[in-house]
Amino acid sequence: MELTSLTAGAGIGHSGFSSPCSSVLQVSEILRLIFENVHGHDVQENDRDRLNDLSSLARTCKLFKDPALDALWSTQTSLLPLFRLVSSALENDHDPVALEEAGVSVQDTLVRAKRPFNEAEWSTLSKYSAKVRAFRRRDHIKPPDELDPKHVLDTSCFYELFKRDSTSLFPNLRTFHWPLEGVSFNNVVFGNRFIGDRLEVVDLQLRSRNVETFILDSIKHRCVRLKELVISSPSHWPLQSGIWDVLHAPAAAALKIFHCEVPMDPQLCPVLACLPLLEDMRMTLPDPDDAVAFASLLRPLTHLQNPFLSLRLATIFTPSVAIVAKLLEVIKFTRLKSLSLVFHKADALPPSSQDLVSLLRALVKNIKHDILEDIRFLQGTGVHGSVWDEDGPVIHSNVFKCLTTFKNIKHFDVCVPWGIRFDDDLLRDLAPAWPKLETIAFEPSAPWPTPIPVTFAGIEALVKYCPALREITTRIHAEGDSMDHDRLPASGRSACRVRTLCVGKSTITDSTHVAMVLSSLFPNLKTIVAGPDEGEMRDEEEMESQEKWEVAGELVPLFVGVRAQERGRANRVAQMFDARANATKE
Repeated sequence: MELTSLTAGAGIGHSGFSSPCSSVLQVSEILRLIFENVHGHDVQENDRDRLNDLSSLARTCKLFKDPALDALWSTQTSLLPLFRLVSSALENDHDPVALEEAGVSVQDTLVRAKRPFNEAEWSTLSKYSAKVRAFRRRDHIKPPDELDPKHVLDTSCFYELFKRDSTSLFPNLRTFHWPLEGVSFNNVVFGNRFIGDRLEVVDLQLRSRNVETFILDSIKHRCVRLKELVISSPSHWPLQSGIWDVLHAPAAAALKIFHCEVPMDPQLCPVLACLPLLEDMRMTLPDPDDAVAFASLLRPLTHLQNPFLSLRLATIFTPSVAIVAKLLEVIKFTRLKSLSLVFHKADALPPSSQDLVSLLRALVKNIKHDILEDIRFLQGTGVHGSVWDEDGPVIHSNVFKCLTTFKNIKHFDVCVPWGIRFDDDLLRDLAPAWPKLETIAFEPSAPWPTPIPVTFAGIEALVKYCPALREITTRIHAEGDSMDHDRLPASGRSACRVRTLCVGKSTITDSTHVAMVLSSLFPNLKTIVAGPDEGEMRDEEEMESQEKWEVAGELVPLFVGVRAQERGRANRVAQMFDARANATKE
């Protein structure tokens, strides 16, 4: 935003407002919209510049002051800016013993309240806290050990802040992430004091069962218009009564988004299924000792006539294929558009073909075929594939053939370390059934240089039948007999939207011919991503293969240019013959 042009149009420095622009800027609602969009909506991007510009706008003139201050204070990532308004009542403590007792790093600064707030300070706090509409957690880009020392609030600050009614202190708070920057473990429990009846979004990182009890109990009793509830925890203990009470309370009646990354009691599933407005659900299944006993806890779901009536997006974290299959066998999704299954158990063995078939059949049976658009099988963070066993049990990719009953699939990802043998036959089956396909990703866990039966023949099927295709991730066997040198790929069709091709640890022999094929299939291809993941060891042959793919990527634009010249020349020749034919007829 150009501040000079804005202030000039407002008639700053003149006795009155005469221009049409200045008349418009006298409408405070318009000014608020303008100031809220300084540097965009994301407070984490251009954070310092955004705050500096809003502060400058607030000091420009009286007309700008209140709307600019509203935008400046609307979203906060810490309580420290509020406490800086009453800095004379605070003191900094660098004593290592005090820092250790407070549970914070000795490199940090502990901020204490040295006396009670007076009436003037309370008036200032009340004025600016009323402008806060969101407390959002800032996701640090740097790793924790590289962050700069920070100021941490002492318990005395919270005692002073909440001596009076906390709901009147933040009457317009709509979004609440907890804990915030500068809040130590000892003071997380104070999060329940921010819960008010106007809250719409709550994002909690629970660190102890006591915090769960206090904050979830406050949500149950105080929230009446909650639309989004996100719960996570580094401890991953099962959630029990606290979330049960919240989901049964009036607070959940308007809930549209529910994300729980903590293992849930399976008996909560019927409660979630009955939420009338729930559109986006993320749930974590426990790891029971007995899958049959787990299934028995889900039986109430079979008696529901219209479960998950409004659900559009579902992400399910599960320890195994067998467990999530039991869940999906008893749930019917009538409006589901996107399903992601995340397998998060680090030491889990690959599933058997029978378990995977049971899961896929449950999907086909209980999800509407003409509504589902996204299917994703994903690997959880920190999960690594088991040691590759060439002679071990094989999961053939034809188990996924049953998914061709879904007709509107746009995104299909299978990125799990199960040793599935993907091949051209699967692509030939999927491509005609999914004409709206946009992205497809296969990530086999076979080590280099195990042959992968996906070749350009399978890629051609995707190009031929999927005109909306824009991203492909798969290993390709591009060497020897897998290359056909004597025909035009995909009968001359091309996928013009594809800009990036991710081939991973694919084998390759002839960079030039691969570039010729790719230039025909993907005329707008800009990047080929090849090689192992960052940090993986590579031998000389693998490095040589990666270099050949890079060479192919550099040659593709050249071949695209040649093909364009050939097409242009062919068109001019055709026009010339047409003109001669017309002249002969005349």
